[in-house]
Amino acid sequence: MKNKVIWVGLSLLVVAAMLVASCASSTTTPTTNVSTTASTTNVSTTVPTTITSTAVSTTTTSTATTVVATTTSTGNWWDSLGTPQYGGTLTLAVDADPNQFDVYSVGGAMNVINDFQEKLFGDQWTLNPSVFNFGIDFRPLNYVGPNIAQSWEYTNPHTLIVTLRQDVYWQNIPPVNGRQFTSADVVYHFARDFGVTAKGWSNTGSPLYSTVAAYQDMQSVTAPDKYTVVFTFNTYYPEFIGETLTTISTSLDMEPQEVVAEYGNINNWHNAIGTGPWIINDYVGASSVNFIKNPNYWAHDERYPQNQLPYINALNILVITNQPTVLAAVRSGKVDYADGLSLMQAQGMAKSNPEILQVSTPGTACETIDPRNDIAPFNDIRVREAMQQAIDLPTINNTYYGGTSLPYPSSLTSVYMTGYAYPYQQWPAALQATYDYNPTNAKALLAAAGYPNGFTTTLVVDGATTDMSLMEIVQSYFAAVGITMNIQSMDNASMINYLAAGANKALINDGVGGGSLGLSYQPSRQINRNATATTVNNYCFGFDPQIQTDYNESSTAPDTATVESLMVDVNKVVANDHFVVSLLIPMNFCVYQPWLHGYNGQDRCMSGQATPLMEGWYTARFWLTQS
Repeated sequence: MKNKVIWVGLSLLVVAAMLVASCASSTTTPTTNVSTTASTTNVSTTVPTTITSTAVSTTTTSTATTVVATTTSTGNWWDSLGTPQYGGTLTLAVDADPNQFDVYSVGGAMNVINDFQEKLFGDQWTLNPSVFNFGIDFRPLNYVGPNIAQSWEYTNPHTLIVTLRQDVYWQNIPPVNGRQFTSADVVYHFARDFGVTAKGWSNTGSPLYSTVAAYQDMQSVTAPDKYTVVFTFNTYYPEFIGETLTTISTSLDMEPQEVVAEYGNINNWHNAIGTGPWIINDYVGASSVNFIKNPNYWAHDERYPQNQLPYINALNILVITNQPTVLAAVRSGKVDYADGLSLMQAQGMAKSNPEILQVSTPGTACETIDPRNDIAPFNDIRVREAMQQAIDLPTINNTYYGGTSLPYPSSLTSVYMTGYAYPYQQWPAALQATYDYNPTNAKALLAAAGYPNGFTTTLVVDGATTDMSLMEIVQSYFAAVGITMNIQSMDNASMINYLAAGANKALINDGVGGGSLGLSYQPSRQINRNATATTVNNYCFGFDPQIQTDYNESSTAPDTATVESLMVDVNKVVANDHFVVSLLIPMNFCVYQPWLHGYNGQDRCMSGQATPLMEGWYTARFWLTQS
């Protein structure tokens, strides 16, 4: 949450609670507890995988006619969600004009390409959200589902063989005219967009060659028959290979060869053709995109295989650049969904429109304060521990975040990445103690490190994206143990250059990326973050040789289970070394109309503040009720 409002009342509550806790702590915690080591005993725990949504009854009705889909009781978890219905129009909003319709031109930019074009893989629609609810952008390989790819297997560590469905057809629009989708289309896509051919890399200006470095480990893409695609890689790393081909990036949407051959590109919306559930019916620049359902769409509902998708008749996307206007449209029922709400906005919506449903999803990273580990005073781990123990995370959660976040510190990986993370509840007590709020011991640690009177430092922030209210609360906590933290704000462009140049000499808050802990993106990128002291995203210059060892092993890991184990090991190192000061993972808030069904916080499934990278896939499976 990037709330720019100064929460004076909450700040006073936080400071008051801080002072009370400080007094209590001083009478119960010995000042000699300055240990900086901890064991790594593993304790079993349960981490929540589903974020609660609030369902409230409503009397809102629509006059649109619907037809109930064919369903039978299956004894599965989704029976309780009701019977899907056909019909109606879903209306969404985007904050930028989706004026590009060719993946070659825009890559992963904001667009609506995936509404009419498709990827090889999707999510597991039948997976119980209590197991994994796809509320973060990372898709674990064991939860990736088929789409136009029917099945896949690794025949050796370098080779992935994908078998395509045989019932996928392009939309029946000239010049493609509804022909069958085949392996030759996949080979064409990777050759055109990435420069990967049967003979290896042939970089002839393919736009994603340099911008998506991961694909440069792809050695070749071939089609031995009409429905088989063989991908070969230079790397042994199956997790990396899986991420490369199952990422939710728009760059994996398949385009038709005939359109490019006839027109040179697919920039004109009249030529926007795919295999997907939606056909562009009209586009008004900087205003709207209107889709109608593809009557010959190949897919059926995985939950109810007898039902052809999509359920909804039409998809409208409005260009609304001002979020208050989007929220007003949601309140009036003119827009069915909005995301990117702050806690205050979500609370306001609940008060004014209790009939509108809400769901919270975890942010992409934990807020952090990143000290320069190789420069005094922060090169002393006792100083970094003292900074951590100066901050009362449970009180910040209860007051500033309204109890919506998990009240625990994070290590490198988000707790919502089940299997890869090292949740606080699993930490041994000795390690937990180095993170728990203890201002008395924080002062003792500073004194033992040679700073009995504290010190003065500067926190550099991005003025456009940093949560300044939160930083001022941290500033108050630091002051209580003798650390004077001045805050220096930069404009967005200057901050990006500042981070890229490694110019930090004291503290930073990476408002641009969210933070350096609690990350929810691909393990292959996370594990490299602290593998050396000078990687691009290692803003704190924190380094432990064990991480480099784990990174080297991950590059030849034979399976996902090995990668998970190595990631947990890296997380233990990061937690023990206190590279950065952990705050909390803020929650994002989404609101949606009670007549929209199927949505429960899936990340990247609809447009708005986040890029609509799986919008077509999900909106084909959602349905609307009219009463």
